[in-house]
Amino acid sequence: MINKFECNNLKFELDDYSQDVLLTPNYRIEDEILIVNLKFKFKDKVSPSNMLLTFNIDKADCLYTWNSNQGLKRNLLPEWKGAKIESRSVIGTPILSFVGFKDNNILTVSLSDYETPHSISGGFSEEHGGIKIRVEFFSGLVGLMDEYSVDLMIDTRDIPFFKAISYASERFEKTVKLRNIPDYSKVALFSTWYSDHQRLSKEKILSDCKKSKELGLDLVIIDDGWQTDDTSYGYGFCGDYVPSDKKVGDMKELVSSIHNIGMKVMLWYSVSFIGEYSKNFEKYKDMTLRYVPKGHYYVLDPRFKEVRELIVDFLCRSAKEWNIDGLKLDFIDAFKLEEDKIVREGIDCSTLEEGIRLLLSEIKDKLFKINKDFLIEFRQRYIGPSMKSLGCMYRVGDCPGDFIANRLGIADLKFTSLKFPVHGDPIMFPKYASKEYVAGALANSIFGVIQFSVSPNELNEEQYQVVKNYLEFVRKYKDVLIDGDFEVIGGSNAYSECRSSLNGLTIVGYYENKHVVEVNNNMILINGSGVDGIYLQTSLDKKLNYQIKDCCGNLVEKGEVEGLKFVFVKAGSMVFFD
Repeated sequence: MINKFECNNLKFELDDYSQDVLLTPNYRIEDEILIVNLKFKFKDKVSPSNMLLTFNIDKADCLYTWNSNQGLKRNLLPEWKGAKIESRSVIGTPILSFVGFKDNNILTVSLSDYETPHSISGGFSEEHGGIKIRVEFFSGLVGLMDEYSVDLMIDTRDIPFFKAISYASERFEKTVKLRNIPDYSKVALFSTWYSDHQRLSKEKILSDCKKSKELGLDLVIIDDGWQTDDTSYGYGFCGDYVPSDKKVGDMKELVSSIHNIGMKVMLWYSVSFIGEYSKNFEKYKDMTLRYVPKGHYYVLDPRFKEVRELIVDFLCRSAKEWNIDGLKLDFIDAFKLEEDKIVREGIDCSTLEEGIRLLLSEIKDKLFKINKDFLIEFRQRYIGPSMKSLGCMYRVGDCPGDFIANRLGIADLKFTSLKFPVHGDPIMFPKYASKEYVAGALANSIFGVIQFSVSPNELNEEQYQVVKNYLEFVRKYKDVLIDGDFEVIGGSNAYSECRSSLNGLTIVGYYENKHVVEVNNNMILINGSGVDGIYLQTSLDKKLNYQIKDCCGNLVEKGEVEGLKFVFVKAGSMVFFD
């Protein structure tokens, strides 16, 4: 059945695909934003399948699109294959934005419900030349319900697109009990993942931590591998989480040794997996959602109280018995309902999203009683509003060696994470990398918390000096870089310029060759373009003094700039303006 209705001169169509639903639409205007409330009433208690809402917006000046999981491809596509964001409690954020030539907001569409599986897609309409939006409700399997209500927000204000995105994110935060943000969630850290993968050893961990502390890294994440003798990258041994004697030995002793070095310690933990080779497998094999044969593991079903207790018990034991300071909680997005598992015996909640919500709540209630500043990291894609009740570190998804993806991911996460610290994917580079390459990796991660994953003991002298210089810089200017007012320019070019300002100081990241940078006093400019030389532009009546420091922190030039001037700033170098 097609339901047609009109709100504020916009025409909508909802196709319920013959599900016999009564739709009641209403609308209101708040802060110049159209908010359409949709109430669904079902005749019986059902698990609704997808319904499609469509509408058109007469806007022709869109250049590219944005959503929280879009990646590098952002060009405007025809609506039938347009940009799409899928969201639920553990994946994505229900926001889709269309951006103009000046990085201005053309249209930002968002949904108030960030837990139920929905999707928003859209693109250029061949039929009428504007933008066509498709909102698919119940795009994934959901539990039983007899009614449902959601707000659709349509923002066409002519403001910077990232401000429209942040506004929608602020609305989400009003419905989430946000956790505190510990100081250590903002410190640069060492990760064992790219440097060691699963080939961990106690001796190397301690050696790397000692050198990391000298560099300026105050936290270590001991990633996957500590809990198994295996090094095959599979997850068949997940589920027991007993430290490997061959690799790390006594975990409490290892953690104590790292604390004595002066670093905090986090451990990797896969929340959703139970491996078929684990001792716990037989007990929990019938409390799973699906089997992944390639990885030799099952995905647990958090609707079972026993499953939640298994997960929460480990997290609390690790905090109490080993005295760790935090956890990297991985693969939460693997929780996904299969059709044959919608209704089953033994569960104590009707929907998967409720089970996830209970799991997060139980972790928070028990873990934070042990340590209110316990650190929790979540990785892109599981960075939605629900995660802010538990997580305090939001990290870019894996993109080793990819400067652009790291820079882009950090910026995208900052738009939605707001005051919650955003971390870059751990920096890695080969042993033969030049100092300029190393500086480029750091410069493209500078507006997020730096994660570093090259063994410090394997750095050559130049590499060591570059890393130490940048880490000293981020320590000194942490408040500006992490908590400042963040803006971007050139979204169609993967953000050719990023800026963060706080208390009168602005730090600028320059990422596009031959791009003119408008400079001012109390500014620091970082050349992250990989190319030597920058065009500087001041206002016509202003003369500025500057100092250039190379990527190792050495002063190489002093000068003045007035109007437009080309300055030879080597890749990875910094320019300081009085």
